[in-house]
Amino acid sequence: MANFCKSRLSHPLPQTEIANLSFFSSRSRSDKMLSVPFWGDFFFLNFERYPVTSPNSRIVITVDGLAASGKSSIARELARRLEFVHFSSGLLYRAVGAEALERGVELESEEAIGEFVESHKWDLAIDEQGEGRVAVDGVLVNRNLSDPRTSEAASCVGTSRRVRRALLEPQRRAFFPHSMVAEGRDLGTIIFPDAALKLFVEAPEEVRIARRVRQLQELRPEGQLIDDLMLRAEISERDKRDAERSIAPTIAAKDAFLVDNGSRSLTEVVDSLYALALSKGLVTGE
Repeated sequence: MANFCKSRLSHPLPQTEIANLSFFSSRSRSDKMLSVPFWGDFFFLNFERYPVTSPNSRIVITVDGLAASGKSSIARELARRLEFVHFSSGLLYRAVGAEALERGVELESEEAIGEFVESHKWDLAIDEQGEGRVAVDGVLVNRNLSDPRTSEAASCVGTSRRVRRALLEPQRRAFFPHSMVAEGRDLGTIIFPDAALKLFVEAPEEVRIARRVRQLQELRPEGQLIDDLMLRAEISERDKRDAERSIAPTIAAKDAFLVDNGSRSLTEVVDSLYALALSKGLVTGE
């Protein structure tokens, strides 16, 4: 079997003002509302807190970026401000990685991981706290999806063409017909190419490493140190794999706004993005 993922699971990855946003392309475009077809049954827990929109007026905002760029915090807070559902494609890939590890699936075999994903039904749910959850064949995944080994497994399975093809529709049908802020690595380029607003989050490597160290420190026992040099090498390796993979690389869409998340506070960044959404007519109730 072809070895399609050269990950090292024994040494896992530790995983504005509008004026400060640069338009990645001057190409003109219309601001379309994304309408996603209905694909069968869904696994919903609690949507009472989110406004229901008609299928033809569903709004999708995509937030892409590399590891530790801060896209998750930005997307979650922007969704809260807009009263949209927050969707993380990383949550789905982490769930796949965690389930594959638990069930002993050979991650380095595209055939094995492809058959595993294709043989199960993957759906997304919102729990009572408003957080996204993944369901496999109607059963919620309750495993820890934030540990480094799961992060590396997710990055590994994400290089599989069969996995990405199988997870395309579950992502597009996620939380339909609710408007959402969707964050990941290829959402503006592959999953939602007609999104009403596309954002690509950037941050200097030093900022991303420091951010990842803080994230990992919260997961490790008190006093256990993190090797900064190894972390730097692993983040660089993951960046290269995500940006250069042949299928759905992590790159900014041609019509995406680049978001500098290196120096400003989360509040400042989200305030600027909320103003941008407002200027484009995407804020409901205004």
